[in-house]
Amino acid sequence: MKVNKEKILETARILFNQRGLNAVTARVISTELNISPGSFSYHFPDKSRIIIELYRTMNREIKDCLQTTLTLPIKVGSILTSFETFAVVQLRYKFFFLNLFEILNDFPSVKQHHKRSLAEERILTQQLFKLYVKEGVFEVIPPEKELRTILRQCQILFTYWIADAELGEFKSETDKITYYQQVCCAFILPFLSKKSAIEYRNYIKLQGK
Repeated sequence: MKVNKEKILETARILFNQRGLNAVTARVISTELNISPGSFSYHFPDKSRIIIELYRTMNREIKDCLQTTLTLPIKVGSILTSFETFAVVQLRYKFFFLNLFEILNDFPSVKQHHKRSLAEERILTQQLFKLYVKEGVFEVIPPEKELRTILRQCQILFTYWIADAELGEFKSETDKITYYQQVCCAFILPFLSKKSAIEYRNYIKLQGK
């Protein structure tokens, strides 16, 4: 069977998510695709190259989500929609977040790039928060230091919610996203304007139907 690089990456991603990173070897991927080890190594010398390539793809998709967020209407519903969009991407690469420490420890280049990406995200979210304040979505403005702490808390939750979800009993991926979406929003609820708070409650009610 003849396969291309993209097919190998997609198969590896699915296997990593289903079986776990350590359980999936280059041979397992080759067997799943019904190709020889030689055909596999023609595209990737080893499994580590696949992990790095999948990380790069994931990072591009997350950056695309960030750019989309900038184009959305400035209202609380856009915050909730953005969380859903990001969460879907994260679940596509679930293995990365479930093996975060191991991957960052084994791949210094990924660790450095991931640190830069997180720093860029923090700057962008601070800018977005101030824009939402200006447009009346938030009416209470916390001190700069407190704002950075709140947004950092959201970022930590956003990084580790998939691992935490493994301990829960959810009927579907949608249920997971909805639950952690509300947990994350709990950090910003005290700062919403009255109008935005009503919009938030209505949004949550619709999700419950």
